[in-house]
Amino acid sequence: MLVFFSGVDPASTASEVCLMMSEALHLLNNCSPVGDVLSVSLDFVLQFIRDSSCTMLVLASIPAACRTLANIQFMVSVVETGIESFFAKHLPPAPSDSQAEADAGWGQVVTSVAVPELAQDEFVQGRL
Repeated sequence: MLVFFSGVDPASTASEVCLMMSEALHLLNNCSPVGDVLSVSLDFVLQFIRDSSCTMLVLASIPAACRTLANIQFMVSVVETGIESFFAKHLPPAPSDSQAEADAGWGQVVTSVAVPELAQDEFVQGRL
């Protein structure tokens, strides 16, 4: 019997991807609001998430934005883009059981969203 083991723990890999995404998003907090550097940087990040073929990276962008971004509008934009990209390109085919159909992929998304308590109302308003 042959057993292959890569030695990579999926949970720690997801955590590291989230940390890496947080570092990238943290740059948006430090961009100068003067000029168009901030909007160009945000547009690049959003396009990067849309273009990503890695489900783990797309899902990691959601908690990373919730934990890192100081600007609620940016947080909402990144979270929306991550959710849209996940459902557009990364949603695994659902098994035929009724619970999986009811979940329709939201289980993975809901566990990723962590809206800061002090910003819940502002987050919801930013989404509306």
